[in-house]
Amino acid sequence: MKLGVHKLELQRGGKTLCRDFSAEFKTGQCWGVLGPNGAGKSTLLHCLAGLYPAQRGNVELNGQTLGTIPRRALARQLGILLQASVHGFPATVMETVLQGRHPHLRAWEWESESDRRLARTTLRRVGLETLVERRIDTLSGGEHQRMAIATLLTQDPSFMLLDEPVNHLDLHQQIRILEDLGTMSGTENKLVMMVLHDVNLTQRFCDHVILVHGDGEITAGPVAELMSSENLSRLYAHPMQSLPGPHGPIYVPG
Repeated sequence: MKLGVHKLELQRGGKTLCRDFSAEFKTGQCWGVLGPNGAGKSTLLHCLAGLYPAQRGNVELNGQTLGTIPRRALARQLGILLQASVHGFPATVMETVLQGRHPHLRAWEWESESDRRLARTTLRRVGLETLVERRIDTLSGGEHQRMAIATLLTQDPSFMLLDEPVNHLDLHQQIRILEDLGTMSGTENKLVMMVLHDVNLTQRFCDHVILVHGDGEITAGPVAELMSSENLSRLYAHPMQSLPGPHGPIYVPG
């Protein structure tokens, strides 16, 4: 299964963020999205999810243009984690995470015990199994973020787009979440695409990378081919050098 973009052009605020970009993203792959602030990383992710219109070109899911797929059917296949989630009503962690099952339910259908088991499993994966009955307005920023990730995992789409998934997380939780997501792409045949700010986390946990330059240029390909001191120096307009590390090169400012 694949998500494809063809001759994509994206603009925002009069600025061209993406020009003539074509690529294919397949299940079983883990992609990192890198680029300077304001380059268009989130806009690209929103376009791939069908939330932001392209000025030119199109996005296809398994050969079908994204805009022709009914939203409920699309949500069974593709899910997105936004940078910030707004919850208008008080609820428990379990009630919130179960919202991930809504695309799979018929109108007025209640969640089944199978849905609840899946929700409990995903809460355990992100380390929130003891907070099932906690009200979400009592959670810390990091707990909110892990709950949002659990909601996406409970949705169980084949294509998962995550905008800064390790935002608000301490180092231990960052590694735990990224290890799980990186492994999931292969063991559960998911496409995982993550906007990240840390080039070394991208190097360690992703097998493919998208470099968003912010001037319309976007390049995509295997980490082993695109992650280099030269490419990263040009991407961030700052000298970068690589040092040997236990999981591959470590990139530091020059």
